[in-house]
Amino acid sequence: MGVIKSRTEVRAPYEIVKKLFLDREGKLFKFLIPSFCEVTHYKGIRRGAVIKLKLFDKPCEFKVITYSTNKNKTSFNYIITKGDIFNAKFWSHRHFIERYEDNTVIRDELAFTSKNKIRDAFLHAFLFCSFRIRSLKYKIFLFFNK
Repeated sequence: MGVIKSRTEVRAPYEIVKKLFLDREGKLFKFLIPSFCEVTHYKGIRRGAVIKLKLFDKPCEFKVITYSTNKNKTSFNYIITKGDIFNAKFWSHRHFIERYEDNTVIRDELAFTSKNKIRDAFLHAFLFCSFRIRSLKYKIFLFFNK
């Protein structure tokens, strides 16, 4: 199983970052996804929420299975429930948004497997690069949307 962890510190208050993640319009979410993805259904993040995408015109569906928030930390996890991403049979993406002094730390943890070691190695390399770009996208989005 492949696991990718990413940590991004952004110069924005926790309350603002949390609000952008929970936005029912999904402006941040839509900004973060790659150009070969299209959002077909998004109504915000809460436990049980369903997110639908088209990945290279193939439908995929995700479900938020955990959601927790307080004055210093918000976390949620979604898993793939229909379709696949590059033949991944399992996909779990955890998000952690945490107050850190006057800034906010965003952590992503992605676990996935296609049940094929060679495919997983290529997928890991591709997703690792995607998550490095995602860190930059967080900073760009928050710079213009504070």
